[in-house]
Amino acid sequence: MGRANGQTALRAVPKISNKLVRGRATQPDEAVCSQLRTARMGRANGQTALRAVPKISPEQSQYLTLIGQPLLVLEELIMNTHLELLERVLASISLLVSPRLRGTLDDLLRKYAARALDMGRLPNHLEERLDVSLAVSELASNSGEFVMPDTAPQKSQWMRDEEVTECKCCRSLVFSMFNRRHHCRRCGRVVCAACSTRRMQVSGYGDVSVRVCDDCYSQTVSSEVSSHSIESKSSLEAELKAADTQVYLWRLNNDVVHNSTVREEFSYEYAPSVSLCLAILKLHSDNLAYPRFLLNSCKYMMQRLWREVDTRAMNKVANTEVDYNLVIQMVRSLALAAKVKYSQFGSSVAECDRLLSEADVLTTLVQAGCADLIPVQGLNDAGLRVVRDLLVDKELWLPAMDVSTKAGLDKTGIWAAWGKACLRAGCWREARDRFSHCLEPGDPRPARNPPLLNDIVQILVTGAYNMDPGSIEAHKSRNTEFTSVVSCPAVLHTLASLKDITRGIYPQTNVTENTVIIGPKLDSLFYAECQYYLSTYGSHAGILAFYLQHDDLAAALRHVFARKLDPEIFYNIVYIPCLRHDMIADLHLEMTLLDSSLDKWKPYLCHVCLQLERRGLLNVLYQLQLFMKDNVRAAMSCIRFYKAGARSYSDLATNLRHLHLAKKHLEDELATGRWGTPDQQADMSTGLSMKLKPWEVNQHISTILRQMEVNKFLHICEIEHRPVLQLAAQLFPPLTGVPTLFGSNAERLQLAVLVVLCGKNVEEAFGMAFRIIQDYHLKAGQVFCLVGSKLASDNRIVEIEQLIGSIQSSGISDPIVICDEVLGVSLQVLAEKNELGAVEPLVRLITDLDKKISAYIHCRQLKSAYLLAVKNNRLEDVRRILHEAEQLGQTKIQYLCMKKLEQGAHT
Repeated sequence: MGRANGQTALRAVPKISNKLVRGRATQPDEAVCSQLRTARMGRANGQTALRAVPKISPEQSQYLTLIGQPLLVLEELIMNTHLELLERVLASISLLVSPRLRGTLDDLLRKYAARALDMGRLPNHLEERLDVSLAVSELASNSGEFVMPDTAPQKSQWMRDEEVTECKCCRSLVFSMFNRRHHCRRCGRVVCAACSTRRMQVSGYGDVSVRVCDDCYSQTVSSEVSSHSIESKSSLEAELKAADTQVYLWRLNNDVVHNSTVREEFSYEYAPSVSLCLAILKLHSDNLAYPRFLLNSCKYMMQRLWREVDTRAMNKVANTEVDYNLVIQMVRSLALAAKVKYSQFGSSVAECDRLLSEADVLTTLVQAGCADLIPVQGLNDAGLRVVRDLLVDKELWLPAMDVSTKAGLDKTGIWAAWGKACLRAGCWREARDRFSHCLEPGDPRPARNPPLLNDIVQILVTGAYNMDPGSIEAHKSRNTEFTSVVSCPAVLHTLASLKDITRGIYPQTNVTENTVIIGPKLDSLFYAECQYYLSTYGSHAGILAFYLQHDDLAAALRHVFARKLDPEIFYNIVYIPCLRHDMIADLHLEMTLLDSSLDKWKPYLCHVCLQLERRGLLNVLYQLQLFMKDNVRAAMSCIRFYKAGARSYSDLATNLRHLHLAKKHLEDELATGRWGTPDQQADMSTGLSMKLKPWEVNQHISTILRQMEVNKFLHICEIEHRPVLQLAAQLFPPLTGVPTLFGSNAERLQLAVLVVLCGKNVEEAFGMAFRIIQDYHLKAGQVFCLVGSKLASDNRIVEIEQLIGSIQSSGISDPIVICDEVLGVSLQVLAEKNELGAVEPLVRLITDLDKKISAYIHCRQLKSAYLLAVKNNRLEDVRRILHEAEQLGQTKIQYLCMKKLEQGAHT
């Protein structure tokens, strides 16, 4: 444009300047570049304006037509990406722009920055159908060639994006993010950019040149050329060729409808473009709206990624038209730019870091070919866990690890699943490495095996049973050491079974029953691998359980020895399972092979004995005592068997075989015992079995013999229907059991009394009772007093006299004292029962004068008591008799006593 047009622009400066400064533009959303530049020139001087005018030549006349609406000028500059010119214009008038106008301009910049990031419409569900709208279906002629419709279709009649995967014009280009879909405004077909470079005016779009396909363009040109003269045809063809060589510019004018159509049709040719977006935003004001827009754009693009996964299918499918790597890189670039801007304001940096972290996770998924795993709900904590689990299910271990690392999730489960997969595949060396990241070896060992370790052992055991023995042997022959494993036994097994599979013979997976009693039933290769994991990560209980499960008692016992395990573990994990599976004999054999003296097993065997006794497993305890050659304790167990469950002496008689066994064990103890020096005896006391002195053993044998004798006698009494236990219950309530000599002294005393009372007469069993008294140092007076009291209560006077006679003839020490005590107790019982007719013979048997007089008094024989007291000149006893006579009302005795006392007073 010339200087004249520049002068016209200068005359318009005051109007433009006022509009810019006051912010009175008729369209607040219009671009303001050229107006701001012109306003700045008018405010400065004409010389500046004249130097700036050429910068917008040769379109200066176009901008001059918009001098009344300066925002349109700026918008047009943005649409045509004249950003350098716009930057210089805005810099020249920056001091003249009001805050309100600055905000309007920022809104305009953000609007077109968003257009620069536009990815267009990407079909997220490509259906296999080719039905199109009625207008488009009529485009083809009978010959199959494309024929442009008579009238341009409405937008609702256009071919839908999801119905097309390739260009309808060239039929060769497949659509993607870079090869975008475009609709021909003339026919409504979906075509590529290369096939829609032409623009022309179409009915329904006013005077705006819109995008048309090459087919429609060529048919339109041919139609126009054919309707003109020869000269006109040549001129029209020249104009069309010239138009093809020109770069299309977006033009705005004062027509609102025209501008609306232009904006609707507008798009950046190379969108999406982060560089273009940031270049536009470079002109934005330095405020929080700038980075906030970038963050919102990142979030929108992330949401687009989530939506591009088709969730309506049974298995999610990623959209093949989306370049996920490009979108994620765009998100990263925008998030970094936002972070830089936010760092200037000191806020929202964490949100930018979160977006960058999410972008890293998405990059991992895309690079692993798992774009279909992008969670629809977004990358929150729940979504990240779902993604990690899906990656593990697909056995994509490294991506799963990467996602867990970037999301801060626990990786133990991934290592475990990875290790299991390697283990099942036969890659044992790799499996060891994977498991080392999720299992912790150390000391002290855990109380029980980790669940993962149990799974590992189960996989190995199952694999050993399912594999063909020939494959295992082939593997061993190829690998002398496990550390040099190259081929996997599972692979060899699979290859070996291919021939059978082709014949329809499938390998059996049933676990074979173990027929071995001692020794491992697994193949040594698998057995050794199980041992490695158990010895490295397992608990002692788990190791022992594995050995026992595979019948390797020797290994289990060696482990107990080597690690000096707690006796409780030995009892629960070794002894009880062997007991349940009837393997106690095998266990004892292996223990003997390791230590024939069993001295090293002392803490374990003693603990087992204690636990068995607490749980009442007496038969098992007895067998263990026999294994330990503990004759004394074995005899004690037999005695407990003898007493167990007995309710009468007849029951005990049926259990006498146990007493014979107990006697035999004690006799064996005497025969095999080492009765040497005191030092040797002290050593024996610290051994495994209980040791007693010979006299103590003999004493126990005597007790057994005595109990046999007593049991035989009382059993006969019960057979003859004598109330043995009923009598015991009367004398010694409450009776808790059948009294035996193996109980306390109280039981022995009860037994001695029963023996005397249950005989046909006192003399029959007196000797037996007397031996019990002597053997166990019982109080004879206490025993015979109880007997005498019971005889007196039953009015068995004659037997009381027999009892006294037996005591006197027994040779017991102090027989007089005992007899007097027994007679006194008996007479007291008779006196309480008023059985006074037969007391005289018993009183005569009392030797002690005081006791005899007292007996007469208690039996109300006051006359006899008086005569005996007077005869022996015992005035004190006379007073007692006088007092008793007064109580009984015997006047004659009172008179005699008073007279005697008076005589005694005078003398």
